[in-house]
Amino acid sequence: MSAARALVTGGAGFIGRRLVEALVVQGWQVWVVDDFSAGRREDLAAIAEGTACHVVQTDVATAPAVASAVAAARPSVVFHLAAIHFIPQCERDPIKTLETNVIGTQAVLNAVEAQPGCRMVLASTGDVYAPSLEPHHEQSPVAPSSIYGLSKWTSERLVQRAGDRGVDYRIARLFNVFGPGDRVPHVLPDIVNNLSRTGVLALGRLDAVRDYVYIDDVVPALLALAEHDGPDRIFNIGTGEGRSVRELVDGVEAACGFPLSVRTDPAKVRPTERPALVCDPGLARTALGWAPRTPFLEGIRRVVAAAFENSTT
Repeated sequence: MSAARALVTGGAGFIGRRLVEALVVQGWQVWVVDDFSAGRREDLAAIAEGTACHVVQTDVATAPAVASAVAAARPSVVFHLAAIHFIPQCERDPIKTLETNVIGTQAVLNAVEAQPGCRMVLASTGDVYAPSLEPHHEQSPVAPSSIYGLSKWTSERLVQRAGDRGVDYRIARLFNVFGPGDRVPHVLPDIVNNLSRTGVLALGRLDAVRDYVYIDDVVPALLALAEHDGPDRIFNIGTGEGRSVRELVDGVEAACGFPLSVRTDPAKVRPTERPALVCDPGLARTALGWAPRTPFLEGIRRVVAAAFENSTT
């Protein structure tokens, strides 16, 4: 499948703006739908200037505005990334989370259904899987334990339901995406943003294991899903390697060149924390020809280097 027009919801976010940049570089005409509650308009300015990139500011759950944007764009692919995904924020405000993540998905689906031939690529999460110490494959049991995971599982079901009505879709179950420029206080940005030669890092569980996949590897996976014509619809996007928070700290310590002191902050220990969340990425490798290329420690080095560069400018 070839395409020249795309719409990206959440296009000013951490993953979104990198995807938008890649699409523009490849010559796509791109529409961005974002309410700028997390992303910044200025992050898109350099991308949009002098290019075929159009920005629409609206809440993704505002169905008439989303429908208008999709109708104007006439995209062949809609990448639906807009979501509230910081789990503590989701737990604090489940109503807003469900409104954005579930109602927003339905609003996008309604608009996509009005565009014959339009494919929807949904950014979902590995958090939909039932807790397990084993790597998850796409047929692993689904039983989300957080409001975020529940909202994304509901979104997946809405997309699959639309698929029964003829909507072409692909679903990316993203694991822990990291890289420079993530402003949401996930554990790695939290570590890097609080670096101090004399201070102490206050973190949650140090033994929690996650599958960290670098942002520059995630964008090609999303682009591959836009082009994929095989029968599979749902793909894990991760490395297949689990890393603990302690390993994150060790990697940051090696990258910045000085020792770090860490303490456990009870306020950051989630009551329903999974001990592990790691994927089996085999299907993406075989069906999409995709594999992560950035070594874990190299990704950490880039994150730390960018943080130091920003602190001196």
